[in-house]
Amino acid sequence: MSEPRRESLLPSETVVSEDDIDPGLRRHVEIALQEIDRLHRVPKSVSARLAQTRRRREQGSYNPVAGIIEISRFAVHPMLTFAHEYGHFLDNRVLHPLRREYASRYDADFDDLMVTCLQSRQIRSLKRVLKWRGKKMSTWERRILADSLELHEIFARVYCQWVCSKSGNALLHGALQDRINRPPTFGGVQCEFEWDSDTFSDIIVCMDELLRKKGLQ
Repeated sequence: MSEPRRESLLPSETVVSEDDIDPGLRRHVEIALQEIDRLHRVPKSVSARLAQTRRRREQGSYNPVAGIIEISRFAVHPMLTFAHEYGHFLDNRVLHPLRREYASRYDADFDDLMVTCLQSRQIRSLKRVLKWRGKKMSTWERRILADSLELHEIFARVYCQWVCSKSGNALLHGALQDRINRPPTFGGVQCEFEWDSDTFSDIIVCMDELLRKKGLQ
């Protein structure tokens, strides 16, 4: 399902910010976008709206119907949160022609990437935790862990880690390492949502190839 190369623009040109975004948060988003600009392009005629929320439990979200990226002003690592949600935007609006759908769920061009991720130790471990410890979790914990195993969520995490891994920015590297060093606990078990460097080296190759197929690199 590869697509021909299309006229493209910088990812930073696709994001329109609302006026009331906190200057500090705006700066974090700008840093992430500067690095994303170095890594790939996107086709013309796509755009996302950036909004800020005051949610404390949900650090970020993406609305696939409206194309809105929301970042909480309380996000621990707003650069990583933005990169994750921008990954959803790409998956939803850029990498395939069907609006309100995610390419990672059905596009055969994603197969190598998704198989590599699903076979990784980290994803297999998350599945085991949900299966064997799910009854010891709150409803919210079970939902978060189950959602993290959806293909579009796996792609967004891959995209975020891919951006950080290929970036030359020390802030992005530091934020990613902090997240890796402090995995959250679900059902009394520490859960790794990011990949170790050895595993991720294989995932990087698959991600690069996917973006080449889609004409974004």
